[in-house]
Amino acid sequence: MRLHPRSLYTRLMIALLVVLALAGSGLIVAAWFYSGVAADSAYDQVLISGALQIAENCWMHDGVLNVDVPLAPFSVLSTQDRVFYKVTDPAHRVVAGDPSLRVDVPLDEIRRGPVVRSARFHGHEVRVAIVGRHVVESDPNGWAVVVLAETLVARHALAANLTRKALWIVSFMGLITIVAVMLAAQRALKPLRDVARAVAARDADSREALHVDAPAEAEVLVRTINDFIDRLNARIALMRRVIGDVSHQIRTPLTAISSQLEMWERTDSEPARRVLADRIKHRLWEVGHLSNQLLSHAMVLHRSEEQRLQAINVTPLVRLELMRLLEQRASAEWSVSFDAPDAPVVVPCDAVTLKEALRNVFVNALDYGVRRQLAVSIVPCDGVVDIRVEDDGPGIPEARQRALRTPFTPRDGGRDGASLGLAIVEEVLRAHHGELRFERTGQGHFCVVLSLPLQGAATAPLRAETGPAQRSPKAVKGRDPGSIEH
Repeated sequence: MRLHPRSLYTRLMIALLVVLALAGSGLIVAAWFYSGVAADSAYDQVLISGALQIAENCWMHDGVLNVDVPLAPFSVLSTQDRVFYKVTDPAHRVVAGDPSLRVDVPLDEIRRGPVVRSARFHGHEVRVAIVGRHVVESDPNGWAVVVLAETLVARHALAANLTRKALWIVSFMGLITIVAVMLAAQRALKPLRDVARAVAARDADSREALHVDAPAEAEVLVRTINDFIDRLNARIALMRRVIGDVSHQIRTPLTAISSQLEMWERTDSEPARRVLADRIKHRLWEVGHLSNQLLSHAMVLHRSEEQRLQAINVTPLVRLELMRLLEQRASAEWSVSFDAPDAPVVVPCDAVTLKEALRNVFVNALDYGVRRQLAVSIVPCDGVVDIRVEDDGPGIPEARQRALRTPFTPRDGGRDGASLGLAIVEEVLRAHHGELRFERTGQGHFCVVLSLPLQGAATAPLRAETGPAQRSPKAVKGRDPGSIEH
């Protein structure tokens, strides 16, 4: 059973029906209450009128109260109810009626006017009218009292009848309201159906903005769809450009491999074959390296969209990534240093893409920058942390620093490659709200700086996680962690 229906119209109707049901129930309860009040009010007036008529027929003669009980008061009372009465003289003696009708008589109140009370008599709920008549002018207490009581059968019947009529009226008006609400809801949701029809009618290859005349409430949906179309167009344009660049980059070494294989098949000279085999191996390495870079670039673009940032201590992450690359170049003779604060340096980041960015910066430094020295340091300051990779090589000329952040930029010096390394770093830092910079130190060394916001400085607090298990460089090289001779 689906607790939340997919249809917005169904949800709206369920909500409105619940509201109408509650309102209708409230009206029925109010009608029942006021029907009882109205029935009591009407029958109380008749009851008081009958008691007054009996009181008007009371008089004193020779000190004795005389009563001539008329039939009219009883004829106007309900034939469905039992009626009881009694008349008492100023001495509180019953001179007419049923002496067993015992009701407290409020003398002070009846001197100001008739009083109506509820009581029980012979096991019945009754309504009692009490009326006083001053029959002894010389005596302030010379009051005769008339008590007229009636059961409640007719009152309850009238209240039930009024309640039933109110129920019919409320039900009829509720039905009209439901029909009106259904029509109004259909009309109110028509702009959404227009948007749905406009989207459904579009060709699968159509990516133009959606133009629908919609009210302000539906305009938000139209703008959202158009924003999505714009992002989709940008993503498709990027994919087409990347695919075109990739096809061009892959085609060149594959064409060269094909040509060299044909030359290798046609030549019988063993030295020439060895030269061609070396060239083919180099081209195959180029294809493999390019494929790895393209896959890394695609992975970074995908994870950048996902924004899987977690609070991670970057110190062990940077150290381990540096150690892995140094272990692969065990034969090189470099002086490598690593400097980081003792306290954890926590940043909101995606460890996978950040390691990819670090790997590309370290590879560039080790392959094209380092002559004798490489210094890696982590410097937190003013809400950000700078991961600095400094080498004593020639570095990147200032005129080419911007170009090398763009994928597939031609390399200088006749070197092969797709120039994806720094483009990947740039994309990773953009996704982390960071910055990639190039600097020259006072010693003339070239420095690549990866600047990232610290935890709590630019993003909301994230679930804290520890970085990779710390492994001191000493465990690998037998050197002090701050300085590694490689």
